[in-house]
Amino acid sequence: MQKILLTLIVVLIFLPSRAQQDDSFEACGYYGDTAIFTKDQICEYFGFTSNNEAEEKVNDIMNQIGLQPNFIVMPCPRLRNAFAVNLEGDIGQLRYIIYDNAFLERIDLNTNTDWAAVSILAHEIGHHLNGHTLDKVGSRPAKELESDEFSGFALFKLGASLEEAQAAMKEIAGNKTSKTHPAKADRLTAIENGWKNAEVLTPKYKTLNRNADYTTFAKKWFVKAFEIDGNTKDDHVKRVAYYGKATEYKADYVAAYRNRAKYLNVLGLYKEAIKDANRAISIDKNQWNAYTEKATSYFGLGEYQKSVDLFSIAIDNGEKSSPYDYAGRGWAYFRLGKNEEATSDLEMALKLKPGWKDAKKKLERVSGQ
Repeated sequence: MQKILLTLIVVLIFLPSRAQQDDSFEACGYYGDTAIFTKDQICEYFGFTSNNEAEEKVNDIMNQIGLQPNFIVMPCPRLRNAFAVNLEGDIGQLRYIIYDNAFLERIDLNTNTDWAAVSILAHEIGHHLNGHTLDKVGSRPAKELESDEFSGFALFKLGASLEEAQAAMKEIAGNKTSKTHPAKADRLTAIENGWKNAEVLTPKYKTLNRNADYTTFAKKWFVKAFEIDGNTKDDHVKRVAYYGKATEYKADYVAAYRNRAKYLNVLGLYKEAIKDANRAISIDKNQWNAYTEKATSYFGLGEYQKSVDLFSIAIDNGEKSSPYDYAGRGWAYFRLGKNEEATSDLEMALKLKPGWKDAKKKLERVSGQ
């Protein structure tokens, strides 16, 4: 991995309304005590020079999340910093990564690792992916922590150790919280959380002998997922990872696919949930709970008729009537404008589960109360 590929530090710039007269705008900087810059403070000229090596590094990071980069990479000498900046062009706003290579090489030298600057590039890409560019108010502690977590996640996927992922932060970040940036300790924790989440989600058993019986190992991972006692996003991510490991050991573990679909739905990953529900159904066509999860996925995608059809399969064929299936189908009917059917299903859900507040609220909304 060549040096120039691994020495990019990026500070994400948000442009204000063109109506502003002072030509200043807010920036999400990796470190520092200000978020306000003018165009001249970024670079004294904006002649475009392509840098294929730098673009490849952007590609490396974006490939970890399955997206195409939309950055123009441009060197700028005497900058003593680096920025990801949105600038107005002939075809609208364009995203640039502008960097001073001498400055970046100095960061790598000080940290004694080629990964330091890469972690900051990942951090700034995290600003884009988390929508931090939309409010145009620049760096704020909560934004920085979210992007730090993404940086840790991306660095693990690229092959960096936790120490390497945190190297730049240890070198540059301030020890105290400011208006724009968290304290170093909090940022290091966020990077660690992202790195560890990626570790949990990354399969480690890719060379299993499928002729051997790994059922015992599969059940251990299944039980580990089942025993998680929590309802946070991190808890759901761990469940998804552990059920995934169970299916690595036992490719036909229908309950693991079904349960992973459930928590993928909770995380809003509906298309992935559909894949797992389909796997469960392909193994056992009588897995009616898998139809429930598939119906939930299509509801999340806004395909309400498909949701109704799938909830109906679960209701008509399941061993016992489920209030959740009736409530799900009723709410899908409501989204289709079929209030009579919605009312009937929600009333049945309450009959099967008396006092269920969520179903009661939905029924009140359908009835216009």
